[in-house]
Order: sequence, then C-alpha cells, then structure tokens
Amino acid sequence: ASPGPAAAPSPAAAHPPEAPPAPESVAGVEIRPHEGAVRVMLGQVGPGLRVRVRLADAEHVDVRATGAAADAQFRTAPGRVSITGAAEGEIVIALPRAVRRAAIVVGDRTYMTKDGEQLHVLAPAADTAGAEIVFPVAP
Repeated sequence: ASPGPAAAPSPAAAHPPEAPPAPESVAGVEIRPHEGAVRVMLGQVGPGLRVRVRLADAEHVDVRATGAAADAQFRTAPGRVSITGAAEGEIVIALPRAVRRAAIVVGDRTYMTKDGEQLHVLAPAADTAGAEIVFPVAP
C-alpha cells in the first residue's frame, strides 16, 4: 500500500483569521439644563470634526464624542458643557426638546441656538439629516 497524495493545506490554515476591529472610542457626559437653558462650547477643535445635534425626548443633555474626538477634555457646570481639544471624529449632542434656550458654540462663533420651539442654525455647510442637524467645524 502506497501512501495517498498529501492533502493541500486549507485556506483557513494558510491565513489566520483577522482580529475583529477594535471598538470605537467613546467619551461623554450628561448634564441637566439649568433654569431651562444649556450651552455646549467647543474649543481648540481639530480638522475633520463633525457635530451632530438631535432633539430628544429626555431630561438630560447627552454629549458624546467618538473617534479621536473621544480624547477631548470635558468640563461641566450647571447647564454647561465645555469640550476642549476634540480632534477628528464626531460630537453627538442630544438636546432635550423641553430646553427653552440652548446654544452650540465653536470657538467664538455660535453655530446653533434654540429659543423656545425655534431652532436657528448659523453654521456654515450645515445639513439636516432627518431629525438631526449635522455640521463640520473649522478649527
């Protein structure tokens, strides 16, 4: 009896499976509006940062950063969130519908305000995607 032909290695054995992608970095805070108002301020932003604002049926303002923006520093005060050093990535702001007054400020420029039921988008190149407002920010 002669040995049969050698079995070819399976493709799976030749190339080990790829590791699953690392989970995306996320950081953020939640705050309560102060006397019906909230202010979100972004300073020292990097190129490629995008801000997404949506109205939410919630009591808290939820601010989350993803990608490299998750390395930013977050500071809070009553009715206020300050984010410094957000790089490329995205900042997502869930703004309660019940908030009477709100402002999203990048550097020294106001990008969006809310006064009662009225939203005022002042950001250049803003895009409304359904119930969301999305805008790139310039450093």
